[in-house]
Amino acid sequence: MSGLPEPFEEALRVCTAVRDLCGGAEGCGESFQRRVEDFPGLVSAAGLVPALAFYLSKVEDYGVLRDFYSLFSSGSLPRDARREKMLEDLREEGLGYASALAAILAYAARQAPAGCSLKLDGDAARGVAEFLDCIRRGGGELVVLATLEPFVVELGKLARALLGR
Repeated sequence: MSGLPEPFEEALRVCTAVRDLCGGAEGCGESFQRRVEDFPGLVSAAGLVPALAFYLSKVEDYGVLRDFYSLFSSGSLPRDARREKMLEDLREEGLGYASALAAILAYAARQAPAGCSLKLDGDAARGVAEFLDCIRRGGGELVVLATLEPFVVELGKLARALLGR
């Protein structure tokens, strides 16, 4: 075993973090749920790197992407002022891309080929783009996809169950 968490366990951890952040607020988490449920179809139609690049293009606040990545990769929540921006991403129609992308990237970054690391400090958009370019150039796209796919499927199922409409 590689030491990576099982897809179900990791998806449960992510969805629990989203649910806890929402604190039971009505409709909170629906945009995240929609994005993670839509992601596998987008990957099937366009491929992993183009799907991730599409989600990146839809992120409105890269600080929110960083905050969610920190939450999903290390469990740390930002100060209260940033939490409101995170909640906005979870409940506003047309958003949810930052939270979904952060969850997917937090899992994918641990499986990336050697030499491909995700750097979100500074220019987060550039850091994600460089990470995507590295996994594509390094021939790691299929490897990352093979390990990422079960996680994303579980993430969608658990998001529906725990954050459901």
